[in-house]
Amino acid sequence: MFSKSRLIPTLGFLGLIPFLSAVLLTLSGLAPLGLEPSTLFIGYSAMILAFLSGSLWGEGLRIADSFESRALIISSNLFAVVAWVGLGLNSIDYLIALTVLGMGYALILFLEYQTSRVLYSNCDYPYLSLRARLTFVVLSLHAYMGYLIL
Repeated sequence: MFSKSRLIPTLGFLGLIPFLSAVLLTLSGLAPLGLEPSTLFIGYSAMILAFLSGSLWGEGLRIADSFESRALIISSNLFAVVAWVGLGLNSIDYLIALTVLGMGYALILFLEYQTSRVLYSNCDYPYLSLRARLTFVVLSLHAYMGYLIL
């Protein structure tokens, strides 16, 4: 069984597989089950952004009542709405959907850095480094998917 220190990075990097799969499907021109890879990419992206948003909610509840805790709880709701909007924008303009979702990822990471003193007081700081690396890869894949559909 994995220790928590190995489990979290493993799950984080495994979470990149659906993003990478959608990119590879786009490059190959395949559409499994009749679903466009771009639709799969946006759907998964919105889901992961909502997951990260829920994590902010949980952290906001976990820490003592403070400006940071209220900011995290309010932000978590805003980012969940951004994920939902990004999902809906897919049917209107794929590039706008990618941009909105990408901005959500960047802003969540920024918020985590801004509140890291409170968020990670009982956690190893390597987690924030992991989050930065994963976010960089996710944003790069968003940009590449945008390039592929142009």
